[in-house]
Amino acid sequence: MQRPESFIRIEVDSLEDLAMLASMLPIPHLNYDVSGRVLYLLLVGPSWWGLIYYYRLDADLNAKFLQVDKFTGKVTTGDKSSIDPSITSIAIIRVRSQEFDVTKGFSP
Repeated sequence: MQRPESFIRIEVDSLEDLAMLASMLPIPHLNYDVSGRVLYLLLVGPSWWGLIYYYRLDADLNAKFLQVDKFTGKVTTGDKSSIDPSITSIAIIRVRSQEFDVTKGFSP
């Protein structure tokens, strides 16, 4: 049985906003839609309702991690997780295909 899609999609204003939100998760991560250059965070609750926070990138993202400095709020990219306790590393999960359009219902 297929469940109905009931997601609220929220386009954030900046990459920094999305990174700060993801940095507060127990396991910090973001999904990256390679074909659409959309970085997003999917939060799903009971009965398959959920929130999708997303940000459209201007260029391809080749890094494996975003690093958020907890003191300055500065966001950088890198290929390795940081061991600095003042930095939260956010894993970037590359998505080749999915069964829903992250930005569906929003104009480009």
